[in-house]
Amino acid sequence: MKRMVSLSLAVCLLAASLPLPVYAEEPPAPAVDNQVTVEGTNDFGELLGDSLEEAQEEQAEEAAVGYGVTDLTFDGATATVSYETLESANLVVGVYTEDGSQLLASGSTVVQPEGGTAAVTIEGEMPTYFLAKAFLVDTYDFSPLSSEYATPLYTREMQELLASTADDYAADRVLTLGEDRTTNFAVYAEGTRRIQAAEGANLLTDNGNGTYTIANADESFTTLAVGDVFSYEYADGDLLIAKVAAVEVDGTTVTITEDENVEMSDVFSQVKIEAQAGTDDLQYSPEGADEAIEYLGTGSGQSGLASTMSARSEEDVEIELKLGEKKFTNEEGETVTITGLVGFTMDFDLDYYITLNQFYVEFTDKMELDAGVEIKGKMETAIPLGYFFLTPVPSVKIGFTPSLVVETTGTIKNTIHSETTVGFSYHTDSGFTNQCVAPTLELLHYDVNGTLFVGLDFKPDISIISAKVFSVKVDLETGAKVKGTMIGAAFAAEKDETHACQKCVEGKVDLIFRIEPTFTFLNKKLDLKIKAFNQEGRLLDFYYSVDHNEFGVGICPYRTFLVCMTTYGMDDRVAPGVTLALSNDTKTTNDNGVAEFWLPGGGYTVYATWPGGHSRTQDVTVSEACNVAIPYFEPPAEARGVFGSINVNAIADRGELIDQGIIWNAGVEVGRWQLWGDRTLIVSVSGSMDVRPAFSYPWAKYIGIRQIILTGGVTAVGAVSSDNEYLEEVDIPEGVRVLYGSFTGSPNLKQVELPSTLREITWAFQKTGLTSVVIPENVTKLRGAFTYCENLKEVKILGPVESLGGSFAGCSALEELIVPSTVLRITNGEFANCTSLKNVTLPEGLETILGNAFENCTSLESIIIPSSVKSIESSAFMGCTSLKTIQFTGDMPEIGDLTNESNTITALYPKDNPTWTEEKLYEAQKYNSSITWLWYDYDENGEMIVEVPGKDVVGEGIFGNNLTWVLQEDGTLTISGSGEMPDFNANDENDRPWGQAGKFGIRSVKKVVVESGVTNIGAYAFYGTSNLESVEMADTVISISNDAFGFCEALDSVTWPQNLQSIGNYAFSSCSALQTLDLPESMQTIGNGAFTGCRGIKEVVLPEKISVVGSSAFRSCSNLVKVDLPDAVTVLESYTFEFCPNLESIILPRNLNLIMFDVVNENCTKLQALIFTGDVPTINYSAFLDVPYDQLVYYYPADNETWTETEINYFSNRCIPYTLDENGNMVIMEQEQAQSAPAPEATALPEATPAPESTEAPAGTPEPETAGPESLLPPASPETARSVHAAPAPGADGETADPQGEGYDRILDEESVSLPSTLAAVGGEYGTTETGARTASFTGLRPGGSYVLLALASVETETPLSADNLLYITQGIADDSGSLQFTYRPQREVDTSYVVACGPSTKDLADAEITLPAMYANGAEQTVRPTIVYDGETLTEGTDYVLVGQVSATDPGDYQCQVRGIYNYTGLVTIQYTVSDRPPEITSPTYEIADGCLYLPAATTAETLLTELTGADIRIVSAGGEALAGKDPVGTGATLAQGEGEAELVVVLGGDIDGNGQIDTSDLLEMRRSLLEMIELEGAPLQAATVVSGADQPNTSDLLQLRRVLVGLADSMFPTPAPEPPAEGSAA
Repeated sequence: MKRMVSLSLAVCLLAASLPLPVYAEEPPAPAVDNQVTVEGTNDFGELLGDSLEEAQEEQAEEAAVGYGVTDLTFDGATATVSYETLESANLVVGVYTEDGSQLLASGSTVVQPEGGTAAVTIEGEMPTYFLAKAFLVDTYDFSPLSSEYATPLYTREMQELLASTADDYAADRVLTLGEDRTTNFAVYAEGTRRIQAAEGANLLTDNGNGTYTIANADESFTTLAVGDVFSYEYADGDLLIAKVAAVEVDGTTVTITEDENVEMSDVFSQVKIEAQAGTDDLQYSPEGADEAIEYLGTGSGQSGLASTMSARSEEDVEIELKLGEKKFTNEEGETVTITGLVGFTMDFDLDYYITLNQFYVEFTDKMELDAGVEIKGKMETAIPLGYFFLTPVPSVKIGFTPSLVVETTGTIKNTIHSETTVGFSYHTDSGFTNQCVAPTLELLHYDVNGTLFVGLDFKPDISIISAKVFSVKVDLETGAKVKGTMIGAAFAAEKDETHACQKCVEGKVDLIFRIEPTFTFLNKKLDLKIKAFNQEGRLLDFYYSVDHNEFGVGICPYRTFLVCMTTYGMDDRVAPGVTLALSNDTKTTNDNGVAEFWLPGGGYTVYATWPGGHSRTQDVTVSEACNVAIPYFEPPAEARGVFGSINVNAIADRGELIDQGIIWNAGVEVGRWQLWGDRTLIVSVSGSMDVRPAFSYPWAKYIGIRQIILTGGVTAVGAVSSDNEYLEEVDIPEGVRVLYGSFTGSPNLKQVELPSTLREITWAFQKTGLTSVVIPENVTKLRGAFTYCENLKEVKILGPVESLGGSFAGCSALEELIVPSTVLRITNGEFANCTSLKNVTLPEGLETILGNAFENCTSLESIIIPSSVKSIESSAFMGCTSLKTIQFTGDMPEIGDLTNESNTITALYPKDNPTWTEEKLYEAQKYNSSITWLWYDYDENGEMIVEVPGKDVVGEGIFGNNLTWVLQEDGTLTISGSGEMPDFNANDENDRPWGQAGKFGIRSVKKVVVESGVTNIGAYAFYGTSNLESVEMADTVISISNDAFGFCEALDSVTWPQNLQSIGNYAFSSCSALQTLDLPESMQTIGNGAFTGCRGIKEVVLPEKISVVGSSAFRSCSNLVKVDLPDAVTVLESYTFEFCPNLESIILPRNLNLIMFDVVNENCTKLQALIFTGDVPTINYSAFLDVPYDQLVYYYPADNETWTETEINYFSNRCIPYTLDENGNMVIMEQEQAQSAPAPEATALPEATPAPESTEAPAGTPEPETAGPESLLPPASPETARSVHAAPAPGADGETADPQGEGYDRILDEESVSLPSTLAAVGGEYGTTETGARTASFTGLRPGGSYVLLALASVETETPLSADNLLYITQGIADDSGSLQFTYRPQREVDTSYVVACGPSTKDLADAEITLPAMYANGAEQTVRPTIVYDGETLTEGTDYVLVGQVSATDPGDYQCQVRGIYNYTGLVTIQYTVSDRPPEITSPTYEIADGCLYLPAATTAETLLTELTGADIRIVSAGGEALAGKDPVGTGATLAQGEGEAELVVVLGGDIDGNGQIDTSDLLEMRRSLLEMIELEGAPLQAATVVSGADQPNTSDLLQLRRVLVGLADSMFPTPAPEPPAEGSAA
């Protein structure tokens, strides 16, 4: 689609390139004062020129539009959108019915900053004709980032017009405007009479008063009637169109009065104009030009200005004008001379279309300008430059008449270069769209010896067909406006300043850019409701001292201001005694932290030094009397603008500036930082950031930073952010070489683009949410870069990385990785816990694989070891439970214990490689017992051939008295003969006769068969046979000696001899694969540690004849759940079930009489039931001590008389009796007590009565509150806080959808919408029109605020803007009352739809309720902590507001500070607080208070305790520092204070040793540990433990009383009489 550009608009840049006039505002004065001639220097002129140039460059950047859509075209279902944005944005394209009322299809995508073009796929059926719109909206809250862009070019009328030619219409209705009949024509409407001038006939005269006289008129004029429209074509081609209001016919003379009320559709039904032109089409007329103006032509080069326009191509043509020396005589009679040169070039297009219902014009111009001027003397004049015009096609004319306006004194010289684009479009439905880019101004030369205003009086105009038919006049102002004000001593006396000048002018230079086109049809202005586009900003300030005859940039140096500087300490309190040095003055701040300076205007660097040596600098700009805050670390927040080297384009539309400050590195300032209201942190650093923890950076106090932008030439980035669950986006610029700990702990950071300049990444992205990453080609060093990125699935390493440095450990989603050829070793834990890693390619050149390199890579099935590898350390593949194959391709490396696991692995080695000797394989097998080593080769077809073990005998012999052994190639070892096997040496595996048999000695053995006749398995016979998987023993075997099968880790099958009687000590220790233990009934003795470490055993049911179970017999059986010991066992030995974390219950023998110490330990966390079946045994004090006291239940037989009340009370308050029913099932007694205890799941006894299965919460129990990241953080800034206003829309039947049954004529509650949680409680009304369209009305919005209006099928979705959810989208502006209404038809009918208005927030802290706590002086500084409630919600400091000003005080008095809203809140509210004298001490009529402690006899809550205390504003704070209130329990160590004062009393709850506010078994455990001297109590816990004895540490009297409290025999730890026991038969 063509761009439309206006030559007439382009020339306006003549004004943009020259300063405008200085207007001095001063009281009347003698005339001589107005004739002062300024005498400056060329040095000063250069300074002013440089200043103006820098200011212009900055202002041009800030004036850039920044956001917007500039073009929208379609190719089938693909929309191509040209856009500009300064942040990531949602780009939504909608396809509508031609009237725009209904959305037909849509598509969206996310676009990145800066801009360009984006392709958007439209989902849904594309209509033939349609209206299209494009929207740029915020990715977070969907608020608008720019105005909507609409194109009517795809409507039926426009498409038919674009496809048509002049030949498609009746020849008598077509007005052709050029030779090309495919374009540039107009079609007269039906009823328009077309009349042409003829020789001697129809001679029309325009009388100039709205009347026309026609001489020699024929019937084409004489037959005209009132209301007729005619077109009169003059002989020269000019055109007149008029509507008849009155007509008089006198013979052949006709007089017509024109009717001004004529519409465009009355004249034309279609117009199609497409014009293009450039500088070479421009014509010049000297008519009206000053005699000194000389037109040099196009491209003459005579002016010499073209050489300055470096960007101009060779094809560009420049128009050049010369102002020869022109002399004037001013009012004083002095002669003034002026000379100058102007050159410019441009290109423009114009598209102009009219159909029956639509009017569309698009118009843009790109231009470059050069100008130079030299003036001597004092003058004020305007110099006409002539008339410029062009006619790109017949009946289209563009012209302008510029005048050079000059006001000056002194001598001025300057040369400038400027570039700009000016343009706009207008459409009947979508209105005016600005397409301007602010001009740039470059001063190539600037000498000043005076004051100057040079500008252009410029009135461009465009006429189409004729000036009377259609014209565009542009009200355009562009340039630099200069304004001055008279000041002096009298003025200064009224303010806190002094001024040595009696008369002085200070002024400012502002950049102005304004455009507002006006459209006229038949001399009538069209009311198109076009809004002017305005941009204005400061360029620089200047002064002129009349007294000193001095002119300069900035503030007059003879003017001084009172500047009060206040210094603050690290804790933001005012800091006295700080030395402030600047210029030639040094002062020390007083007791209030204030020092006063009288300073001339300008910029200063303050050098501040705090007591203790800390120092820093702060830049201060002085332009008036002011107060300056100097914080310890960063400067105070300032207004938006250029901050350090941060580009203003990067921070446009980011809301209010929340905070900013300085960044230091080793005491040197290296940059600045800014935090903006949309939660963007901008860090501008020159060079390297300091390597320090993220929490030490000043922005760490703010919660919810969503985006981090790095800029300013930073080369090394430190820990910018840590553990930030809200961080979603980081921008790392080119130039960064090092990332060190930069963004760790950011689970929502899912994508990052790394710059090509990057060299090193150290711990930068640890524990982030990255899903993929491309490591650039220049990176050579990684260290912990991506550890525990649990979503990282894809990694591409492009560069010569020398070391991975453990960068991918814990990347549990990583499936594949190609290790670069530059990596020489895989470090410890390199890929540890990469549980999804299936394929890893190790490079040739790799030399070493260190320990645990692939630990717990549970999906890794095979791996190829390059031939270059020289060593693989132990545990390299530990925990790789799926690993089946390791293929070696070269010489045999040094190999440690590769897996340390029992899973079976095949290791393949090259058959003919001589380094793989049997001796080395034998050594390797010692440490890799679970690995089968096989050679491989390749056949003639390249297919791999792998060694297959057979049945051949590889060793045999005789041993013992009458025994033989045979070992086969498949690993089967057969023992035959008669009698006992001998014992063997545990430390020498070769002591066993088969120890050197086969390829790997004992590690060749996989199966053992003990044939009939053998009676005993000797000690250590098969100890450490790590590949042994099964054992078959004949029934003749009656004993298994010590350690016979110890550490056979692969053993999972044992055929037990049916006559076996004893198993020796540690006989099966660490047989971790053994899962079942089906011992024969003949068994009698199990030795110490016999099955310790058998992690696979889940249940132990021992035969009835077993009478001895040795110490540690089942120790470390980590999966053991249930144990049933036979009645023959009388002693339960120590350590029997230690380290059994899954053990739930033990059925104890009927004849058990002794339980030794430490049967279990604290690792037995699930042990709940001890089921006693006989008399009370003797139980060692520490047998079950380490199991939580309130967890373990003692079940005892109710009919056994040895279980007396004394015994029961001694054991536990969880002793529960049981009986057996007629079927032998356990029946729990005293159910009201037993309900709180878990019922045991016994096996030897019949099953207990089952407990209720229901786990549902009681009715009315609230669901636990959950909140995603968005609901926890503030979404937007105060100034541009964005929010979503939502409500359900009517259903298909026109009725409001109401799934909740309570009416939906309201805004949705915040909790019911998954859109951003910034919903405001504003009202809404929704309904339908008579035609069936939907309406939605919103109130309570920000007046004048721009909102995106969405109709959605669902709000419970992560993609609200997707085509299947978006029903309609448009934009609107709230009126002055904050109301907004729109009408629409949804894309499709759904059961329930919702409409939301996304845009500015209205939450002002001025509307919040603020309450202050009482504060009392206590000698220490206190900080005010207000409670702020907005609309029922309590706000949080740091996320909703910050405190500024004097927020702390020490002495009694009245103070004030400010509360400033941040993120989603706005406003600055002053609060006043009072620090009162110290209140009276806290007292209590109920509780004992002594020695700074308040003693509680029983557990109580905060609200109850407060009712028993007297004092002022008493606060209760837990030992952990948390405020207690309401039902919160008050525990030992809590403190009581008044107001903001220090703690006055410490709470001691007798017996509550752990401070949880309850007296329970955990306190008993703490007391036991103290008695065993495992811990030493002190402070309040000691007081709580010794309220009985008062001893230095608890003793048995304290323990006894605590037991009494726990079993209900005493009310408290304090010595009070125990309650009487209940009468028999009474309720427990």
